[in-house]
Amino acid sequence: MKTVDLKTLLSVSPLDNATRTQVFEKLNTLNDDQKLQLSSACWSALAMQYQARFDFKKTQIISRITQGEKLDLRTEIDKISQELDKEYATLLSSAENEEQIGQVRQELSKYLRPKTNIPNLTNPQNS
Repeated sequence: MKTVDLKTLLSVSPLDNATRTQVFEKLNTLNDDQKLQLSSACWSALAMQYQARFDFKKTQIISRITQGEKLDLRTEIDKISQELDKEYATLLSSAENEEQIGQVRQELSKYLRPKTNIPNLTNPQNS
């Protein structure tokens, strides 16, 4: 897999435009250690964004289940993860196959908080 370069990482990171512009202007003056720190900060910001989106979508699924919709929580959470993994890999322009999506998932996972246990909700269709 081609690695995600710092410019791409900066372009897709959730930064405000003013900050992004300032960083791009100074990018050539940064040493390798500063670039590594910047890269780590970008991955961390993307991971936080990913986690927030994952949590929001998971909450929506739990809400639908508590309202009586017959869904399997584990299956739906797996779908959310797969969807977000593909979306972020595509965003980073490196999703050409499942292996590459897995590599982006692996890089993001370095910055994600450990997955919490899935709530043990009884699926109404299994009752």
